[in-house]
Amino acid sequence: MKFLLGATFSLLAASTPVLAASALNNDAEVRILVVTEGSKQEELAIAPGQTVQFCFSSCFVTMPDGDRFALSGNEVIEISGGRARIK
Repeated sequence: MKFLLGATFSLLAASTPVLAASALNNDAEVRILVVTEGSKQEELAIAPGQTVQFCFSSCFVTMPDGDRFALSGNEVIEISGGRARIK
């Protein structure tokens, strides 16, 4: 019975979609986001026209214009004109 329950839980966990925030850089130059997840902080360089996924759980993001937002992991950020908008 324990094996069946464990196998069912594993199957459900594997079939759950992974949520992640994504950022699209519509500018003509590289833009930097500072992402803080837990105690880990990193700079995320996004090339022109590039879309990246990050923040697979909750995180804080500092945008190119200095604004800081809390994300839950399913937002889409569009960067244009040096400003970021969350959709």
